[in-house]
Amino acid sequence: MACPEQGESREEAELCGQSSPYATSSTTAGNHLKATPSAREDSSLQAAMSFVSLPVEEAGTCGDLVHLILGGCSALRCADAVSAEQAPALASALASPAAAALEVLILSSNELGPEGIDVLSAALPRCQGLRHLDVSWNSLGPSGGEAIAQALPSMSLLQLDLSSNQLEAEGAKALAEALTMPEATITALDLSWNAIGEEGGIAIARMLPLNRRLRRLNLAINEMKAASGRAFCDALARGHPSLEELDLDGNDIPEDDMPRLP
Repeated sequence: MACPEQGESREEAELCGQSSPYATSSTTAGNHLKATPSAREDSSLQAAMSFVSLPVEEAGTCGDLVHLILGGCSALRCADAVSAEQAPALASALASPAAAALEVLILSSNELGPEGIDVLSAALPRCQGLRHLDVSWNSLGPSGGEAIAQALPSMSLLQLDLSSNQLEAEGAKALAEALTMPEATITALDLSWNAIGEEGGIAIARMLPLNRRLRRLNLAINEMKAASGRAFCDALARGHPSLEELDLDGNDIPEDDMPRLP
């Protein structure tokens, strides 16, 4: 597989690491593969698999795949969204040599569900270079949060977006436990819109003094109330020098119980 010459398709140019509006860094030597329903006739998953599953000798012709974007249809669902049934094929591709250099994986607004993320979570630790994972809007549920939490100690993620996944308290508690481990590397975590409630909020708050890496934490719109607010106040009083941003907007936390960063 040779890199496309000038005048060939935009999709082929993106495949071989040339200019792409979806690159998440200004310059990289690797590839940016964006496969969305509107961009090509065949499915997002098939478009991604056609490259990621290449033998390493062929993949090397165009460099290593660095950014893979398989976003669905925003808050809407469509026939081309990645489903739980397709998760094993994606997991197999992510474990292939062609994906060894993957740094950014965007799977937002698909239909993975608990079963799909369970399969992917077993494969994700194979992507040792992965730094940014977005699985927002995938209806993962509490067990999906637990599956991600189990994978985190074996990964080197820096940014994790789990927003809008109905994780609830059980998912939040599993993630909080994973983030207390010495292996935890996350610096930015988005758990907004997950209905984690008081129990989940308190668990996340109690994690903070035991975690020295987290810098940005989004817990907006999570049905948290006064007890969660007080738990965060106590946690911050105990000290968390790395935390720079804490978003608790859209919760029912009284002003008197609202924590403030130093």
